[in-house]
Amino acid sequence: MAGRGGRRSTSLKPGNRANPGGGPKAIISLVELARAQTEASIKTLVEIRDSTQAPAAARVGAANALLDRGWGKPAQTVTQTIEQKRSVREWTTDELIAYLNESRGDGATDATASDDGSDSVH
Repeated sequence: MAGRGGRRSTSLKPGNRANPGGGPKAIISLVELARAQTEASIKTLVEIRDSTQAPAAARVGAANALLDRGWGKPAQTVTQTIEQKRSVREWTTDELIAYLNESRGDGATDATASDDGSDSVH
């Protein structure tokens, strides 16, 4: 797809024999029902957060839930240390595949080539 937004090839399409209505009505109505409870749910979270009777874990959980909904979850930082002293452009295909397998943590360190000559990292 050239641009962002719009329908994807995996989107539910109206008129499709497998999905004539374009989406399951039960799920859509469930979503609408849940969204209708947003204001009451936020009020409940605020009450829990502000209650001195509530356990500390419940108060922290309510505060985190409010922050996540208002501001989104915080970004996670990933740090990668590369100990190779030469440029990655100098690596062989086998070395690149072994590195990718190791960095994924699957323990596979040997590169395998299929019959068609393509390399596999999985």
